[in-house]
Amino acid sequence: MAKDKVREPAVGLGEWKVGTEITPEMVAELRKIYADIEEAGKEKDVKIAELEETVKDKNKIISESHGIIDDYKEIVSDKDALIAESQGIIDDYKEIVSDKDALIAEDQKLIEEQKEEIVRLLKGQLPNSTSVPPKEGETVIRFLLSPAGRFKLPYNVGQEVALHKEVAAEIVESAYAEYVVEVE
Repeated sequence: MAKDKVREPAVGLGEWKVGTEITPEMVAELRKIYADIEEAGKEKDVKIAELEETVKDKNKIISESHGIIDDYKEIVSDKDALIAESQGIIDDYKEIVSDKDALIAEDQKLIEEQKEEIVRLLKGQLPNSTSVPPKEGETVIRFLLSPAGRFKLPYNVGQEVALHKEVAAEIVESAYAEYVVEVE
């Protein structure tokens, strides 16, 4: 019974029974088939090696990409910190400008008060001055020469008076007087 048992067909050899004589052609054909299988295996090994190399390259690129992403995240974090710091500087600058504006207003007020005080003190100390304080647009001058003849003004030499700026400028230009105080 074992002698009549049919084996599975061999690739390209058809059916053969136990005890069938193996011919050199069959061996040659089996060697060719084995060589083809071996060659196909080598090609697959090369393809597998190429794929493994590709996978390694891709993994390397992915790893580098993660490094780049981490660097980018650090840069973004640094940028955010710089923006926050810049906003703090801007806020400080706004506060300084606000303080500066308040100081300028305060200084202007002090300057005006000092001007008024100077005019008041000069009025009290001016010898031969008129008792009329200078008004807006007037200038205080001291006569060096008598204005009675040329300008028909009833003032004496050394007397200080407040006159309109244009009149005072004409008298000072003619060297009959000098400026003492100018009120704006």
